[in-house]
Amino acid sequence: MKTPMTVSSDAMSLLDKYRELHLQLEELLEDSCGDLFRPAADDMLLCFALNDACRAIKERLRREWERELRKQKAKSAEKDNSEKPEETVVPEMVTLKEAAARTGMSYDFLRKGCLSGQFAHVRCGSKILINFDKLVETLNTAGRKK
Repeated sequence: MKTPMTVSSDAMSLLDKYRELHLQLEELLEDSCGDLFRPAADDMLLCFALNDACRAIKERLRREWERELRKQKAKSAEKDNSEKPEETVVPEMVTLKEAAARTGMSYDFLRKGCLSGQFAHVRCGSKILINFDKLVETLNTAGRKK
C-alpha cells in the first residue's frame, strides 16, 4: 500500500514560487510574441532569468521530494523489521538412552516418567524422544514448592 508523500513547508513555498514565476514567464512570452519579429531585449533577458529561476526551483523541489521519499522508505523498512516475529527456538530432543547417560538417571525411571506424563516427550514410532531442556528444568525443580 502506497502512503501519500508528505511535503515540508519549505517545499510548498518553493512550489508556490515556481508557479508564480512560471505564470510571469508565460505572461511575458505572450506579450513578446505579439511582435514576433522584434521582441524587446529587456523582455527576453527577463524571460531567460525567470526560466533559470524556474529550473533552479524545480531542481530544489526534486531533491526535497527525493529526500522525503527516502525518509518514508526508511521508516517503512524500520517498521517492517520491528514487526518480524521472534525466531523459534527448536528444543533439543534426545532418546531415552542418551538422556539416561547424560543425567545419570536410569532408563526405566525416565521411560516411566514419560509414560506417566511427568516429562515432556514425543513418540516417534516406537522411540521416545525427550525434550532435554524441559527434563533438566523438571529435575531441578522437583521437590520444590511453587
